[in-house]
Amino acid sequence: MSSQKGNTARTRPQKHKNSRAFKNNQNDRTNLIQMLNSLEIFGVCTRCKDQIEWRIKYKKYKPLAAPKKCVKCEQKTVKRAYTTACEPCGSSLQICLKCLQPGELVQKTVLSAAEENKQRQQLEAELGTLPERKRRTAERRIQAEMPIGATNQVTLESSDDSESDSDKEDRLSACCSEQEALDT
Repeated sequence: MSSQKGNTARTRPQKHKNSRAFKNNQNDRTNLIQMLNSLEIFGVCTRCKDQIEWRIKYKKYKPLAAPKKCVKCEQKTVKRAYTTACEPCGSSLQICLKCLQPGELVQKTVLSAAEENKQRQQLEAELGTLPERKRRTAERRIQAEMPIGATNQVTLESSDDSESDSDKEDRLSACCSEQEALDT
C-alpha cells in the first residue's frame, strides 16, 4: 500500500496467511480447556452468545474465581463469566444476562427421554470397564453433580450385589445429606 493520498486499494494478495485454523486445545489439553470447550452458553442473546463463543474459541475466556454481584438483585449470585445478571433475575425479567436487553434468548438444551437414556447407558458401560477404585471415584463425582431430590440409579445398579438393600439406602441417604450440606 502506498502512502499516497487516496491510493488505498491493494493490488497484491495478503503476503502471510495462516495455513490452518487456530485450535484452542492444540498444545493445551488441561481440564480447564476441556471444560470451556464443553461449556453450554444459555440465557443470553445470540449476539452475546457469539461474543462468548469467540472468547472460548481463541482462548480469551477467563472464568470467574468467585461469584460476583448481580446488577438487578444486588446479591452475589452471578457464577458465569461475562454476565452481569444472575439466572433467576434474567429468567424472571426475560433479559439477556450479559447486555441486559430484552429480546430473543438462547435457551438451555433439554435432552429427550430417549437421549437421556442412551447417555445413561453409555455412562454405565464406561463405568463397567473401569477398575473398582476409579469407578467409585467417578460415581462420587456423578453423585455430586445430581440434584438433591434425584436418586442415584447408577450407584445402586453398579454396586456389588453382596450389599444389602439397607446398606445401599444408608449410603444413598448419606450422599444426599452431604449434597444438601454442600448446596447450603
